Amino acid sequence: MDERRRLLQRTQAPTSRSNVCPGVDDTTDRRSKLGRAAILLTVVFERCVFYGLTGNLVLYFNLDPYQWTAYNALLVSYFFTGISFLTSFVGGFLGDALFGRFKTLMLSFIIYCVGYIFLPVLSYNDYKNSDNRDNQTFSAVCWPISKTTNGTDADSMPAPFEEPCSLTAYLVLFVIAVGTGIFRANMPPFGGDQTRGEGHTTFFNWYYWSVNIGTLLALSVITWVQQTHSFFMGFLLATTCLGVSFLIFMTGSCSYTNRPRVRTVLQNIFSIIKEAGHRWRHRNSNGSLRAHSDRTGESSTLDNTDSIEITPDNKPACCLDYAKFQYGGSFNNSQVEDVKKLGKIICVFLAFIPYWMVYFQLVAAWFSLFDVIFVILLIPLVDRVLYPKLAQWGRPITMVTRIYVGMFFACIAVVLAGVVENQRLKQIYVCDHDGQQFCRNFTITQIIGNSSYDAADMSVFWQVPQYALIGVSEVFACVAGIDFAYQMAPRSMKGIIMGLFHLFTGVGSFLGIGAMYSFQDHWFFGNDYGDINCRSCDTDTGHVTKQCHLDYYFFFLGGLQLIGLLIFIFVACRLQLTQDLSKVASKVNWQTPNAIQSIVENDSSYSSMNSTRSSPCNNTYGRKSEIRVSIQRQRSGDNS
Repeated sequence: MDERRRLLQRTQAPTSRSNVCPGVDDTTDRRSKLGRAAILLTVVFERCVFYGLTGNLVLYFNLDPYQWTAYNALLVSYFFTGISFLTSFVGGFLGDALFGRFKTLMLSFIIYCVGYIFLPVLSYNDYKNSDNRDNQTFSAVCWPISKTTNGTDADSMPAPFEEPCSLTAYLVLFVIAVGTGIFRANMPPFGGDQTRGEGHTTFFNWYYWSVNIGTLLALSVITWVQQTHSFFMGFLLATTCLGVSFLIFMTGSCSYTNRPRVRTVLQNIFSIIKEAGHRWRHRNSNGSLRAHSDRTGESSTLDNTDSIEITPDNKPACCLDYAKFQYGGSFNNSQVEDVKKLGKIICVFLAFIPYWMVYFQLVAAWFSLFDVIFVILLIPLVDRVLYPKLAQWGRPITMVTRIYVGMFFACIAVVLAGVVENQRLKQIYVCDHDGQQFCRNFTITQIIGNSSYDAADMSVFWQVPQYALIGVSEVFACVAGIDFAYQMAPRSMKGIIMGLFHLFTGVGSFLGIGAMYSFQDHWFFGNDYGDINCRSCDTDTGHVTKQCHLDYYFFFLGGLQLIGLLIFIFVACRLQLTQDLSKVASKVNWQTPNAIQSIVENDSSYSSMNSTRSSPCNNTYGRKSEIRVSIQRQRSGDNS
């Protein structure tokens, strides 16, 4: 235990609560439940808005009037998703250090609305001219108006910004992505602030459940309106959901617990690393150094403290420890420990990147509706049945184990996707009796909305198992990842760490784009315009020269996820994540009001121990502000 800290947690940072909601009993528990309910309902409608856009974004640009290539339509979808995750880090910093989470969430809604109102504007001409496709025109805000060919041949694709209305589309999607990124970084920790004790895991289970309820409504209602009626009506419905989400969030404002913004460790992190590195490089040749000791318990400056020798037997365990005041540095223990904890968290997030690369390759299709359904069914099952039963049997499933299981199911899901795609291609690339492929594709016509596609003659429901498995993966890995980000983060960095979690998620999405680019002209090529059955034939010999192989790409992702799983296992063992999370859980239990009251009532020695362990200064982030006496105690113990 950190000997600077009191035995019991010192008074928490002051929190503010708005006036009690009219008609609601003035009790903390009742208001807390109302606040959590408002947050979860807000998330449901906000996710309707987000997935109402992403669910059919590829189809929207692939159809009339834009007619983008499927490759560029998929690229803009990855761009939007990636930016929404990358901007989460900035949103977390705004919530933690500048505005506070409530005001930052209000800002996110404003940005969200500014960007989203342009979507009905872009699609209005499509709605107005739906009965006369031949005379259809682009919206007045579109630029560029038409596709730029520049004399390219039929097998080369236009650049992303050469597509019609591409510059306007990327700008609008960027603004919306910034709004949703700020929202995503602050809403989970803001909801976590409304819970106490061991309620975080349960809250994040239901938070993720609410996310998928909103996703289900978006993919089953809004996307249906877009495909069967018009994108204008679908985007108008999503805009309405955004307004409802904002009103619900404001309605619950009278019951929220609003933690004030605090000084974040990011403002000291580089100073800590710089000083630790400098003192580590200039330590004595025998590994010894001078450290400060508090003989009077009142000194707070370097000149007024005694200096004692630290031998190699009790030297700092980590390079960053050289910045601690007890070893002669300028920072107190809590600051340095927060930086060390941040390093562990970043290592875990890096190990998650292969998982996100796989995840975003499988959820880009409308069939991800089955993934959502399985998540909605499984979260209550694991939260209310599986986890309590395992704990009752003495085999509780740890957060790290949940991530292991989730990554394993993701690996199986993407390999199964490759197998299904391989069988689909065999239905299309038919061979003659000599094993030579025919140059034509054996397909059937599939109608989606007002467009027709070439499809294999096999049931689409063969894809259901792979989406079910990725849903199982989400229940374990994604929920545990959000829970890990909140619980491991220092109190002053909840939003920033959540932003980092989503930032690395966005990195995974962008790396997925890079992976697609790397296999262009190998497994993907040609002006497909939605036809993934592409291949080329030599007209003279009648032989197939090259063909698309999405199945190979899925197998590649499966191998990548397996490597990612092994990396995460190594990181978890190396950093002892299970032990750290157990300490965090114990600390949470220790800080609950019931636990504190029980100790105070049953332990008569509490007062004396508390006064002994008290820190001489309560300023957590002041430099040279705390002096630890454990070195003297250790030397006395060694002498005796």
